[in-house]
Amino acid sequence: MGCNKPKLMDLLPSRQSNQRRVMRIGIIIVRPMSMSDVYVEKWKDLRRREWLVIGLFVGYLPILAGIGWLLFRVTTSETPIIIVAITWMSAFACAGLRVSFFRCPRCDQRFYMGKYFVMTLGRRCPHCGLQRYAKA
Repeated sequence: MGCNKPKLMDLLPSRQSNQRRVMRIGIIIVRPMSMSDVYVEKWKDLRRREWLVIGLFVGYLPILAGIGWLLFRVTTSETPIIIVAITWMSAFACAGLRVSFFRCPRCDQRFYMGKYFVMTLGRRCPHCGLQRYAKA
């Protein structure tokens, strides 16, 4: 009748006990993530977001120049390169916002946003004081 699927809370480690439970789902063995594993995964996500912003920033001029040269040879119009430039700037802005909206692994508040301002080079969470890239 009813399928006994494990709930998400069953996979997370319990705060009351330090025991780790291992759940077997079919052939895959799922080990609940410890808090340090959760922090490492969140910091990896932040690094990916930051590298995307850096890549979009550094690659703007060379890539846009190459695409612009190719498009100008094909169409002899400036409109396509303007569209590509605006699209690239929009992608850069969205990637920057993704970094700004990153949530702290400890308190789940915005890591780079205080009460009234955005800290672009924040080394600590303004809410709980967790240092950037801390293990746990």
